[in-house]
Amino acid sequence: VSAFLLNRSSDLLRASIENIISENVERIFTFFQTLHPNVTLRHIRVEVASLIPTQKLLDPTELTLRKQQFKQGVIYPIVVAKRGLFYHIIDGNHRAYIAYKKGLVEIPAFFIEGDLGIVKSSDKLGLKSLKDMVLVSEAKATRSTP
Repeated sequence: VSAFLLNRSSDLLRASIENIISENVERIFTFFQTLHPNVTLRHIRVEVASLIPTQKLLDPTELTLRKQQFKQGVIYPIVVAKRGLFYHIIDGNHRAYIAYKKGLVEIPAFFIEGDLGIVKSSDKLGLKSLKDMVLVSEAKATRSTP
């Protein structure tokens, strides 16, 4: 009976998280749609090697949480926009980084099609791939060394 309750609890938790993620994707899409009315949203699988982050710093706590989800076999879709041959991450930088570190070939994603200015943030930060991301603590250590 307790195993059933544990499975039921984890199923409810997973369903709640999936619902939150769906709502988050909908909010992101709606935001971009107000700026660019012609954007569309599709669910795809994206090659990890084609991902470019839009943030440089990784939060260690967030990374730990996402690692635990991956260990449990839970890989929630990231949100991406495409420019050229590459997909720029709108939401899910930590999940993408873990997928990269684990050597995954592809992960699920929501693809927002359209000309989105957010991809320019990768350029401004000098980010070319997931390898360019660093932990917040490493960034602080680099800044404090003369």
